[in-house]
Amino acid sequence: MARFKESPGPATLQHIRHWTERLAELDAVVDLKPFLEGVAHTKIRQFAAEASRMQIGDLRDLAQPGKRHTLLLCFLFQTQAGTRDELVEMFLRRMRKTRHAAKERLRALQEKYQAMEESLVCRSLQLYSPVAYP
Repeated sequence: MARFKESPGPATLQHIRHWTERLAELDAVVDLKPFLEGVAHTKIRQFAAEASRMQIGDLRDLAQPGKRHTLLLCFLFQTQAGTRDELVEMFLRRMRKTRHAAKERLRALQEKYQAMEESLVCRSLQLYSPVAYP
């Protein structure tokens, strides 16, 4: 349970790969749709919150297996949703960072070529300007 509660970390390629693998593992556990069909989203969140506050031993000590399974399914559902959300956020942060770096690179190239263009224009004006003869 503690593994599912970890935070995603920075939006590096390695972390994105790690969280993609984590999502694949979570999705491979069980298809939750048939089990949670008809359950209100707020109830799923409440049960998931209750399960996240519990330790593994506390879950095992539950006398009602139906309640234990319900709590675990809701916790898994919320963990899957949270992992997807975090993965999307990391991807968006990565894209913003890439876009910002590309804009900076473009600005640097524009300044470089603008200076080069201005120097070429100045040279051509000097070469082709009419010379006044005395």
